[in-house]
Amino acid sequence: MNAIAFSLRDKTFHWVEGALDDVEKRVIRAVTPQSINQDPLRMLRAVRYLSTLDGFELNGNLADEIALKKNQIETIPGERIKMEIDRILLSPRRNLGMNVLSESSLLLTLFPELNGLESLGQGEYTI
Repeated sequence: MNAIAFSLRDKTFHWVEGALDDVEKRVIRAVTPQSINQDPLRMLRAVRYLSTLDGFELNGNLADEIALKKNQIETIPGERIKMEIDRILLSPRRNLGMNVLSESSLLLTLFPELNGLESLGQGEYTI
């Protein structure tokens, strides 16, 4: 989603190949195979886009890549992580974002204190 830009200087749009198709198809994907390696925060940003943009979905390859590269998030300053987590938690589709964070184990990488709670039963007081 951040692969489309508008130049204020010459009032033109610029985009990478396939970006407009992605918007039309409502798909969130990495622009290049190196995107997450270059900035691991892009994993959380993709989840935020999923949480805030109605009808968008993560490309299957991106979801797999997030799960594989989840430990790279540990190189990112906490304030950048907090900003994205706040936006996810305050978004209209926060449940989708939290599910992706959980399924990819990125949630447990960010909050290791939650380890052991994933199989904790709800008892009789379920929602």
